[in-house]
Amino acid sequence: MIKPLHVAASPLTGTIYAGTVLKCGNVWSANKCDVTVEALVAVAEHVLQFGKPVVIHANSEPEFRITVERLSGKEKGMDYEKYLEDNGVIENDPFEAMFGKPDEDTEPTAEQGGMSLEQLMGVQE
Repeated sequence: MIKPLHVAASPLTGTIYAGTVLKCGNVWSANKCDVTVEALVAVAEHVLQFGKPVVIHANSEPEFRITVERLSGKEKGMDYEKYLEDNGVIENDPFEAMFGKPDEDTEPTAEQGGMSLEQLMGVQE
C-alpha cells in the first residue's frame, strides 16, 4: 500500500515540503522534499487557467483569495531567473557556463586524431 503524499508549509521558514508522515500524523518521515518553487509555480499556473482570483473556502467560509499576475521577461529580471536556477527549476550546466554550448559536430576527424568506437575498443575490421 502506498502512503499518502502530504504537502505542507513550515511554520518557521515558510518552506513548502512534500513527503509522507509517520503514523502519528504530525511528524515527517525521512523522505520529505523541499517543493516550494514547484508548488508556487503550480498554484500560479492553476490560478491563471481560471483568469480570475481563486477563493479557497474552509468550513463554507472564504479563507484565502489567490490572485496571479503574469510578468513579462523584462519585468522578471535576472534576479528571478537566478532564483529559479538556484532552486533547481532551471538547470544551469556549469560546463556551458564556463565554455559555452558545444558545437553540433564535435567528433574529431581521422586527420585530427579521432578514432571510431571499434578502433578504441581494439576490434579488428
